[in-house]
Amino acid sequence: MAKAKCIFCGGIVDVDENFDEFACPICHEVGRVDKAVERYLAISEESFRIKISTEHIGDFTVSDDMLVKYNGAESEVEFPVRVKIIGKEAFMNNYYVQSVVLPIGAVEIEEKAFYNCESLTNILLPNSLRIIRHSVFGGCKALKKIVLPAKVRTIERECFQNCTSLVSVKLPIELTVIEWDLFENCHSLESIEIPENVTRIQWDAFKNCSSLTSIRIPANVQEIGSGAFMGCTKLQSIEFEPRKNKISIFRNAFSGTPAQAEWERQDYCPVCGGDKNIFGKCKRCEGMD
Repeated sequence: MAKAKCIFCGGIVDVDENFDEFACPICHEVGRVDKAVERYLAISEESFRIKISTEHIGDFTVSDDMLVKYNGAESEVEFPVRVKIIGKEAFMNNYYVQSVVLPIGAVEIEEKAFYNCESLTNILLPNSLRIIRHSVFGGCKALKKIVLPAKVRTIERECFQNCTSLVSVKLPIELTVIEWDLFENCHSLESIEIPENVTRIQWDAFKNCSSLTSIRIPANVQEIGSGAFMGCTKLQSIEFEPRKNKISIFRNAFSGTPAQAEWERQDYCPVCGGDKNIFGKCKRCEGMD
């Protein structure tokens, strides 16, 4: 067996090099083994390059244009140098940091960069930012508000999972997918606007957001995954914009919400008002799967 990094989700998996293809156990996508192994080898080479090119500037370990690690215990952090990438796990488990201002010109935050920073309450992101990898702010229990720059195009899975104090988020207009578990267990999240360009809301995306009271589903959304709004116990108002595209709504997408209870009681389709509930086959609504 060999290690490989899935080119679709970024997860490190075991693969058998004797097979032409592998199925990722994380995201279930299929790809060529040799391509996956090449990706992993490239990561190994990058790790070696970082080791020989790092420098220490105060509490910051920097390699070229990447922040590799913040080693300080300050509550307020501003960068002494400009970097383009906030590296993997750069601030992870730092209990002291409360406020961070990322440098102008930063374009990417790698996975788990601020994971489990339990005291983090404020972070200022530059307009240059484009990519936020998975689990970046997961477990930041004190984070209450975040504004994501308008041109961020990628926010990966579990990015805000277990941010239990998060009340307000402004999602970027270029976002097309709300990834799985993105806001799971954000119990304080009261409202969120789904951008018009979003086509998929993945499974468990808003699961257990128990303060969420209303949501608008834009016309471009074509898929709502299983458990997407499960456990949103105050979600009473769900507005589906008029649509031309087909929409697939998976079982349990709205399980445990007052909205679903009302649909089932009245036995009607919330997409078109037809006489079947959301999980039935609506004869009048061409938008239903």
